[in-house]
Amino acid sequence: MKKLLFLGASWGQMPPLWHVQKNKAVEIYTADSQLTNPGHNLAVKSFNISPADTPLLRNAAKENGIDYVLCYASDVGQASVTILSKELGNFFNPLMAIETLINKYLFKDLLNQHEIQTTFLKKISSNDLLQEEHLQEILENLPLVSKPILGSGSKGVRFIFGKSDLSKIRESFEYSDHVILESYLKKEGSQICGDGFFQNGKLLNFTTGDGLFYEEHAFQIPYAESFPSTHAEKIIHTAKDKVEEILRLSGFVRGNINFDIIVCLGEPYIIEIGPRPGGNFIPEVIKQHNGIDLIDAFIQNAMDESYIFNQDIAVNNFVSSYMIHSLKEGIIEKIFIDERVKPYIIQEHLFNSPGDKVRAFKQGSDAIGNIQMMFPTQELQIEMMSSINNLIQIQLQ
Repeated sequence: MKKLLFLGASWGQMPPLWHVQKNKAVEIYTADSQLTNPGHNLAVKSFNISPADTPLLRNAAKENGIDYVLCYASDVGQASVTILSKELGNFFNPLMAIETLINKYLFKDLLNQHEIQTTFLKKISSNDLLQEEHLQEILENLPLVSKPILGSGSKGVRFIFGKSDLSKIRESFEYSDHVILESYLKKEGSQICGDGFFQNGKLLNFTTGDGLFYEEHAFQIPYAESFPSTHAEKIIHTAKDKVEEILRLSGFVRGNINFDIIVCLGEPYIIEIGPRPGGNFIPEVIKQHNGIDLIDAFIQNAMDESYIFNQDIAVNNFVSSYMIHSLKEGIIEKIFIDERVKPYIIQEHLFNSPGDKVRAFKQGSDAIGNIQMMFPTQELQIEMMSSINNLIQIQLQ
């Protein structure tokens, strides 16, 4: 019997737990500071420990004879996974590689140093905002994007277009003690999102889709992903080469990756590369899209020191993932799904029910549920997803 400790038990981190729950040779353990998260219901034992608290996780692992530690769809526990996997004698990526990829300042600094992408970059503390020299430098380099130095799921990302937006930087500090400010670049077409698998210096899988955002919303939040991407093959190929180069430079050895990329002035610009599978059920959608099982690869990679990724693309379906949400806070009265959408739904996960209080949608963790859809043509996929926020709605009391 192998004991697997999953760091994080939120709805977005459920896919690998569902994947292994019927395996009689595996026991599930979970660690999360939110004991109401659903992953705990599948665990033999759960721990009220933050995925970032390595010492407490180490004690729990020793006391319970944990064999493997994994963290899905979140940057928060990746350093803990690396440290504990090394101590348990399992496969691990170099800690410096993980820290470079999850720390937004180190990541963008790497890109600047190697002239892969050169943009304005500044790391600040909250006290820096009180100093005139820092404020002046910020104003001279507008427009900017403000981000917590650590974190994922669009948490604390704010856009600074003018002096009146400077107060928004404070909101980024709600998620991290340091914030980065970087150049805001206007994207052309949809943002490129997706997951892949990296091994032996190469991306053995690089599956790309289109991210759908509230472009005019103050937070520009992503609410859906559609696969495959509509961007030209040349753009995708160049993006893949860039991601490979960055991963090699970072020292990352092997494993799942998640990425966000925009196209600016005809060239792909790498926003982020996470050293783990993506959230919003992206790996589930990718399996429906092309047959690549990145959830299985994630688990096997953690448990097999000599794991070799050898999956081939089997199909090319047009699949989309939509995060059900409300733009206003309130009590759910009804989740409305238009009849035109229902024939295409292949999977549905509801996190909340009528009567539950929900937050206004500002980041991925504010989602109420997830719906996955498969369409017969890309034309229909584009048409339906262009109006999906009208076809799926939350009615509040």
